Amino acid sequence: MSLIFIFIFQTTLLKGKVYDRTDFTPLQAYITLSNTIQPCDSNGKFNFPALRPGNYRLIVSHIGYKTESLEVRLEENEEKFLSIGLQVISFPLKEVKVKAKKIPRSEAEKVTRKEIFSIPGGEKDLYKAVQVLPGVSSPSDYLGLAYVRGGELYENLTLLDGTEVLMPYHYFGVSSTFNTTLVDNFDFITGAFPARYGDVLSSILSIQTKKYHDIKPHANIRTNLMESDWTYSHSFNPNCYMLFSARRSYLDLIVSRFIEEKSYILPYYLDFQCKIGLDFAKDHFVFNVLSSKNETSMKADFPEVPLDLKIKELGNSLGVNWERKITDNINIGIVAYYTAASRHIFGSIPAFYGEADEKSDKSKYKIISNSSFKFSAFEYEMGLGLGNLKYFHQGPRIEDLLYSDEFNEFNLTVDTADNNYFAYIIQKSELLKPIYSEFGLRFEKMPVTKKFFYEPRLLFSYLKSPFEIYFGGSSNYHTTALEYISQQYEPSCSKIITSGISYEIEKALFAKLELYYKHYHNLVICDTVSDTSLLLGKGFARGVEISLRKYDEKRFFGWLSYAFSIAKRSTPYDEELTYFFADRPHILNLVFGTHLSKDLTFTLTFKWMSGSPYYKLIGKEWYPGYYKGWVACWSPTQVRFPDYQRLDIKFSKSFNIYKVKGEVYLSIINLMNRKNVQSYFYDSSCSNKKTYYMFPRIPLLGFDLEI
Repeated sequence: MSLIFIFIFQTTLLKGKVYDRTDFTPLQAYITLSNTIQPCDSNGKFNFPALRPGNYRLIVSHIGYKTESLEVRLEENEEKFLSIGLQVISFPLKEVKVKAKKIPRSEAEKVTRKEIFSIPGGEKDLYKAVQVLPGVSSPSDYLGLAYVRGGELYENLTLLDGTEVLMPYHYFGVSSTFNTTLVDNFDFITGAFPARYGDVLSSILSIQTKKYHDIKPHANIRTNLMESDWTYSHSFNPNCYMLFSARRSYLDLIVSRFIEEKSYILPYYLDFQCKIGLDFAKDHFVFNVLSSKNETSMKADFPEVPLDLKIKELGNSLGVNWERKITDNINIGIVAYYTAASRHIFGSIPAFYGEADEKSDKSKYKIISNSSFKFSAFEYEMGLGLGNLKYFHQGPRIEDLLYSDEFNEFNLTVDTADNNYFAYIIQKSELLKPIYSEFGLRFEKMPVTKKFFYEPRLLFSYLKSPFEIYFGGSSNYHTTALEYISQQYEPSCSKIITSGISYEIEKALFAKLELYYKHYHNLVICDTVSDTSLLLGKGFARGVEISLRKYDEKRFFGWLSYAFSIAKRSTPYDEELTYFFADRPHILNLVFGTHLSKDLTFTLTFKWMSGSPYYKLIGKEWYPGYYKGWVACWSPTQVRFPDYQRLDIKFSKSFNIYKVKGEVYLSIINLMNRKNVQSYFYDSSCSNKKTYYMFPRIPLLGFDLEI
């Protein structure tokens, strides 16, 4: 009778789940409660259905894991769920050599998370780390994105957990729009692009953010004279987590006080990023939100017409990613996203340039389904999707203002809102070992076109330690919506051939030689006679890259790379090919890091590259027409800005005080105080020149706190 009474009226329950804190797999651990031992089931779950209210000590143990002890208080008629993560115990073991399947290193450059955080000058920013990779350059310290192998800014594609980001950097900002603290890993592809990617001509940066499955919330605070950011991570249960980040720059408030010259550009930017993840046994969901704001001003006191240029930008991205693992060899997924970016440039500038007023708005949405399966020596991936593009542009481009000799009006005359459809298939094979092959074919109906375009992709790799020899080729199309007539529009096209050899000198030390050639068609150029834009542009980019790479192993890490390249495009005046502002014949990058002690790290980066080409002002003439005034006379051939040189250093010291982990660091940007030229401006009489410089010497003392 007493047993029946207890089970009827006792409703206090205790249940939960035990998992590995590293990879979040369920554990069949043993639960000790009030001298009662209960094993977890195969899913790591336990359940005590009938307990009296009160205080309990819960002991969780599993072989190879650190035992956890918890104090639990149960109220009357309460149902409590516990999520318990166990930490693996590290044992000293003898070295065991395991021969793993070798993954091709061709085409994709990788930078580790530790290297990103150590590189000085970038202040733990992913895009600054990308800018010191072989063949990558930037026309400005203020520019977050980069020119890759002679390509323009719009030729690059950035993906954040599968969501395209139209504004991945701050124009004249110091960093990218997303927080590197949330980044887990990334791939940077510059050669033969896989068929799953479209709308790209020069590079793909695919970023994967991290997961968070700890039972305790986690906060990270980072601040220096350049910017501050705050990151918060929280796991609601073993299957659901949230990451949130906010960042604000301070260059416009603090650094400007230490600079006497007014010819530097100091931007302001504000970023928000949020990720929600749901991880189950077979299904994985990711929700991403990214919002960015940027404002910049450029001023100069000319005698007649002052330079007072303002730039305002706003970007938003929203994405959902679902993946399901049906079996070990079969996976399916769906990606849906919306992304938008707007930019407004306005203000007064010297008269012969004209009044600046550029407005640009671009938005996309896409839904993509994909599946992959593997059998025997073959692996297949298939996908299809649909999307929509809207684009509006009015006025001259900021690139022409800073890096060209005159303004070109790119005004849209037609509605660019249109759908696009695509499908692709990829076959990977190791049938003829040690030869690895990848074939891909992409079918795509681009926006504002009436036909489909076919984009073949291929890659061959010969993998036999310590060598890898590879050859790749691809055909790529990109929607360059500036000005066109609907019936005549053809997207920009680039055909790419890449080949190279990689050699593993010793463990974690690689040497690499790579050759590439890109041929462009259907580039947008401006006809200054009719003041219209035409799709008659063509060009090429070719080069060779040599690099020596040491991954973080024991004491030293970093790389040394040199790239020799030539990039030419047709001019606005005729079809003659000439160098354009993205051309950098010589690019030298050095990244060197060393662990001076267990907690103290020293890192330096040095970059030297040829100056960008421009038309030099050689004189002026009086224009007697209706608009009376001086007209600039430019050199018939291009000259270059002075060579770019910049040396950054950084000392970082990690610490652990009580339960607070952190790092304090001293970073000096442009240690030699090199005056790298950003651009030249002239007044309305073409007599007075104003030189805008990039970063001066900037010391940064900052710290990170993990709570």
